[in-house]
Amino acid sequence: VDPPFKPTIENQRTAGNRAFLTKCTLSKYRSGEFNRVPYITGFTEKETIAYAG
Repeated sequence: VDPPFKPTIENQRTAGNRAFLTKCTLSKYRSGEFNRVPYITGFTEKETIAYAG
């Protein structure tokens, strides 16, 4: 199943200092290049309605 939304890797030469995501998220995770926090969680009230219908 292909997810409807995916991260977009920005070209740092084009975006300059405004680039948010410049490397593959899986590569960053494997190399340990991420902020270690206890957990990040969240939800929305009607999050699954888009998939129900």
